[in-house]
Formats: sequence, structure tokens, C-alpha cells
Amino acid sequence: MGGGGTGGMGGGIGGAQKPMAQIGGAIVPVDSIRPIRISIDDDFVGHAMVGLRDIKPVFILPEGKHKLTFEIDGFNPVATDIKVLGTNSKQYLIVKLPTKVPETANPAVSADASTKQPIDN
Repeated sequence: MGGGGTGGMGGGIGGAQKPMAQIGGAIVPVDSIRPIRISIDDDFVGHAMVGLRDIKPVFILPEGKHKLTFEIDGFNPVATDIKVLGTNSKQYLIVKLPTKVPETANPAVSADASTKQPIDN
């Protein structure tokens, strides 16, 4: 009954398959993985994940001020200070990543914008 088509997730016979990775209990395309790099007091401590499978790490920190930095490819890093209360309480931190990293901009150059040349009328 089939029409001879080659469908499916693998792209059919001879089709290119996307590389996959296991994240937690899910298998996802590698190009969809966007880990968030986390540093505490300028020391790398691990990754968080958002999207298909959320991975939200828990860190137990000593009382006092700490600097947390979050980095994800294609975005400007985000850093914030937090004061850990140290009273066995849980503190939650919500981080919003800003807009994408701006592309390197070259200043506009115009050949006819020189102010050193006299103007002919």
C-alpha cells in the first residue's frame, strides 16, 4: 500500500541523520542543546539547561555575598550578586538572558563625506 516514500525521523534511506545526545532521560538533537555555563565567585561550577528538558542545578553556598555568572552561546553573559542568608532557607534566583551578542559593527565610512575637501557648487 505504501507509496514508496521514505519518511521518518532518520531522513530515509541514504538520508543524513542528525546527531543525538542523551540529556537526563531524553534523547534530543545535539543542535538543540543550549547549556548555560554557571560560575560562582568566578569559578566554573556546572551547567543548567532550558528547553525540552529543564535541568536546574542546586548549589549549597556558605553565608555571605556571592557573584553568580551565567553564559550561553549567542548571548551576553549575565552576572549578579546574591546574599546567602545561611539560615537553612532556600533562595531561588531567576535569570533572564539578554538579547543576542551584537555583531561586530564597523563604523560607517563614506568616500564623499570628507570635510577636508572644498565643496563645488
